[in-house]
Amino acid sequence: MPGGHPFAASNGAKIFSSTAEAQGRALGWADNGSNQVTVMYTMYGDANVDGKVNADDLIRVLANYNAAGNWSAGDFNYDGVVNSDDLIKILANYNAALPDLVVNGSSLDGAALNALKRPRR
Repeated sequence: MPGGHPFAASNGAKIFSSTAEAQGRALGWADNGSNQVTVMYTMYGDANVDGKVNADDLIRVLANYNAAGNWSAGDFNYDGVVNSDDLIKILANYNAALPDLVVNGSSLDGAALNALKRPRR
C-alpha cells in the first residue's frame, strides 16, 4: 500500500469514521508484527493505540519526524509523512486519556480492554 498504510488506497483514502471525527477522535491502528492489527477508536496522537497520548507516543513522532510513516509511527492525518501537522495533533491531546469504557455498569480499564483484544484460539 502507498506510504505503508494498510488502510490507505492509491486514491488517498484512509481509515475514517465520521462519528470519531465529529468528536475530535480518530481510528488509529497498530500492527504487532505477528499478523495482528489493532484498530481502535482513540485520540489523535495515540501512536501506540493504548488510549493515552503521552511521552511514548511523542517519542514515536520525534523518531520518525520528516520521514514516511503510518499511524503507529506518528502519521495521524494519513498523508504518508510524519511532520508538523502530526506534531500539532499530538500536542493538542498530550497527557490526555480516553475515559474507561462502561459496559453493563462495570468499568473496563486498559488491562481489561487489552484482554478483549487478545486473539481467540
